[in-house]
Amino acid sequence: MGSCYLRVEGMQWKEAREFVRSLLLQNNAEVNDVKVRGSVARISYEGEPAINDWIGQINGSGVLFTKRGLVTRHDPVATGALELACIAAAVVAAYSAMVGVLGFDPVAAVPRIDGSLTYGALFVTGILCSLHCLGMCGALNLASTFGEFRTPIRGAGLYNAGRISSYVMTGALAGALGSVLSIGQTAAGAILCAASLLMLVISLNLMGIIHIPVLTRVHNPTRAGRSALAIGLLNGLMPCGMLQSMQLYALSTGSPAVGALSMLAFGLGTLPAMFGIGLTAGALKGKGRQVITKLAAGMVFVLALAMLGRGLVSLGVSLPTAASSATEGYAVASVHDGVQTVSTTLAQKSYGDVAVYEGVPVEIHIHADASELTSCNETVRIEAFGVERHLEPGDNVIEFTPGEPGDYTMTCWMGMITNTVRVMGR
Repeated sequence: MGSCYLRVEGMQWKEAREFVRSLLLQNNAEVNDVKVRGSVARISYEGEPAINDWIGQINGSGVLFTKRGLVTRHDPVATGALELACIAAAVVAAYSAMVGVLGFDPVAAVPRIDGSLTYGALFVTGILCSLHCLGMCGALNLASTFGEFRTPIRGAGLYNAGRISSYVMTGALAGALGSVLSIGQTAAGAILCAASLLMLVISLNLMGIIHIPVLTRVHNPTRAGRSALAIGLLNGLMPCGMLQSMQLYALSTGSPAVGALSMLAFGLGTLPAMFGIGLTAGALKGKGRQVITKLAAGMVFVLALAMLGRGLVSLGVSLPTAASSATEGYAVASVHDGVQTVSTTLAQKSYGDVAVYEGVPVEIHIHADASELTSCNETVRIEAFGVERHLEPGDNVIEFTPGEPGDYTMTCWMGMITNTVRVMGR
């Protein structure tokens, strides 16, 4: 009599766990019992364990993957958490290298969306934003297209059909309801936090660290495409900055038909890249499929943490930063004739940190070059002081009177840019 733990990659879903349990029990006389939790199967046996046979049977499914090195006498559930942390760190490092070494930020490269766009321009915008879409939505795309389809094209097709359909529907709603769809910063922050927590759960489920029955019923690639279609339909509700910009554009049209057509044109522009990555993922088998699943989990995890930070900022929560002196790195206001002024220059991802004094009217002068303005940073908010200002090319002046000393958040309307207004005592 003996027992061992076998980690099987790909057991995120109930059907996969039941498949492994019945497979080992029915085909191996020495196996007495199999208990599966998360991505780990605890196998009880008599005599000598036929580990190589077990591994061959599991890998023969083409969907699951394991190997001799994943067999242990101790429960290896913590291994998944360690892998997720390593993958997430690698994703962050890759993005940092892209920005710091190559000087290219795919988020900042999002084209500006304004009223001058035609349907053709919206289509081209979708093409240009494909890299952004792959980073923001590609992980969910990868995770949702691993179905038992006769051809991989079906999974990718269903996901993208759901995704573009949701774009069209939200565009029509935005155009019809106009300002009714406009929500305040606090409500937007709460939505972001809720969505990011759901995405954290999705990433942990993909790694097999946790098992949420309700989640696996929706996100289940063994259900003949229903999961891919459902994830695609939910994709239109994802609080992605690029998608929010497009939905606001649809909102500004004031017409359900124009709003729907605008979102359709944009969605079709993103289709080649998104369909291609889904098609590639659907064609993978065994170990390759699980490698992509882990990468998807890591990308979802990092994206969820970033979204959670944005949501907390929108709710007025100041995130911890490295310790510094009172004004190190800040543009400090100077007081003349009872008014304090401070100047900064807009960058695509920064308004600049400023330091001002309590109780004295302040003017923040923000110089904005047209080349630096984006659909994200063109609206600046300082919610603590009731400030919301649309920036134009040239010099912009933001006026308010700061209250009690402390650090207050200055952010864009999407919460993707975060700077600090430091109020100092006199």
